[in-house]
Amino acid sequence: MFNKFFNNQMKAKISNALRTKFQRFGLSNEAVDRIASALEKTVTAESDIENALAEASTMTLIAEELQKSADAERRTRSNLQKSFDDYKKAHPTDDPNPTPPAPDKKDDESSAILKELAALKARLDARDASARSDELRSKVLDGLKASGRDDAAITNIIMRGFTVGKDDTADTLIARYKDSYDSDYKMIHGDGAVPPVGGFFPKRESPDKNEFAGAVNRLKEKGVLPKDKQ
Repeated sequence: MFNKFFNNQMKAKISNALRTKFQRFGLSNEAVDRIASALEKTVTAESDIENALAEASTMTLIAEELQKSADAERRTRSNLQKSFDDYKKAHPTDDPNPTPPAPDKKDDESSAILKELAALKARLDARDASARSDELRSKVLDGLKASGRDDAAITNIIMRGFTVGKDDTADTLIARYKDSYDSDYKMIHGDGAVPPVGGFFPKRESPDKNEFAGAVNRLKEKGVLPKDKQ
């Protein structure tokens, strides 16, 4: 019982916010009720209402309701026009060139509102897509680093063209960029340990002492080096 009362209260608050924020769109009471019913399923606190009204999905609901209203008005006017035309046929006048009806301003207003909503939704979609891309990019970088793939140069190369598909998740992207990292890593460093043991210019090992002493003795025997004095 309490939940039902709470939901009704929340729906009323959402409805009032819709009427206030989108008053100039001329939403009908029925349209407001349908939109509020959809939003109350996810809005659990009054402080969330403003954010919910700014979502692209809410713009879609509003645009759909306005389109329904515009279509209904056009059907009504079409039916009235047909009735009027039928009446004129049944009651001809002497005027061979009757004055055509003036353009319907309401049609222009509805079209302008729908265009404005479409532009607003496009901006919100772009904002959401950018935020999602930034979030997933950060998760990919964390995933690469956590797996030991922390060569900054290679990471910068593979992340330069970072893109997010509609169905991409953090897991699919991390797997994809791990493959890209490994591919570039091998191309640069080869299949061995990377970077190569000892770096790109391996250090020379110190010669064995016995081997050095033997080389000295051979040079003495050949007279290249003086023999030690007795």
